[in-house]
Amino acid sequence: SCSMSSTLYGYCQNYKYLSNGDIIIFEAEKSVLQCHSYGIYNCVSLGSNSLSITQCKLLMELNPKKIIFMLDKSLDYENTKINITKLSAFTRMFDTQIYWWDWTKNKTLPDNSSPSDFGKEMFKEILKNEIVEVNI
Repeated sequence: SCSMSSTLYGYCQNYKYLSNGDIIIFEAEKSVLQCHSYGIYNCVSLGSNSLSITQCKLLMELNPKKIIFMLDKSLDYENTKINITKLSAFTRMFDTQIYWWDWTKNKTLPDNSSPSDFGKEMFKEILKNEIVEVNI
C-alpha cells in the first residue's frame, strides 16, 4: 500500500507506451488491467477521482501529446473539470491536448461503470464516439 496521490497505477509497467504519446487516465486500477488484456497499454489510474499535483508532474514528465480523462460514468463533470484545470496549469509550455469522456453520450453503460468494463469493442466505440476535447 502507498499514498495513491503520489503515484499513478500502471506508470512504470506501461512507461514505454505512455512516453511521447496519448495517455488514458482512469479512476481505478482494474481499468488499467482490463485495457492491458485488450492490448491497450497507454493507460494509468489515479486510484481515486481526484488528480494530485504530484500526479500532474508525473504525467507531464512523459511529454504526452494527448491526455484523455476517462473517469467513471455518472461522476459529475465538475469533478473532471477540477482535474482538467489542475492539469492545465502544467501543460502551458507543452503542446498537449486534453480530452474527457463525455459519458452523457452513452446510453448503454450503467451508472458508476468504467468505460473499460464491457469489453474491448465497447471501449473502442467509446474512444471513437464519446471523447471530447477540452478548450481551456
